[in-house]
Amino acid sequence: MAVKTVTLDELIVEIDKIPKIFSSKPFKEFIADKCLNVLNDIQSYSLGDYDADNTDISRYQNNHKVEYGNDYLLIFNDTNLDQGDMWWVSEETKEHYPDGISIAYIVEYGTGILGTSQDDWQTDINGHGNKGWVYNNPNTGRPTWTRGMEGRFIYQKLLDRVKKDFGKWVLEYMEDL
Repeated sequence: MAVKTVTLDELIVEIDKIPKIFSSKPFKEFIADKCLNVLNDIQSYSLGDYDADNTDISRYQNNHKVEYGNDYLLIFNDTNLDQGDMWWVSEETKEHYPDGISIAYIVEYGTGILGTSQDDWQTDINGHGNKGWVYNNPNTGRPTWTRGMEGRFIYQKLLDRVKKDFGKWVLEYMEDL
């Protein structure tokens, strides 16, 4: 098998192409596709205990967005719940959320006692104690105790996977050129 020799000038021309490849729209689309696939995997195991009929979570799961910039790729979720759809919240509490509430934040960071995994977060500001509080469950029509929802850290898990797999993805993309 013969080895192809390359002159220094030819090598410099090829090396100069590399920054253009990584800032190209096809490369960004390739990485975005990888990230969205990873998000689907993460959601399957991180959100699997939600009721399949939970339309708010379904909206979140189907609302990941991609934004392409000159020197960046942004993947985000801005799913929001309007005030009228906040059935579990008292009218007094709704006043604190005139623009609705971010489902994306709730899924990522959690709510209530179960959503407090940071030492510097202020917790139990209304003095409910560790037992939680009651809301009227529209599915059963009965009062139901809750302690909140644990944060699922979907995007943190995505970032961890991107850090782990990015080099592999770049090599995969380069092989197809």
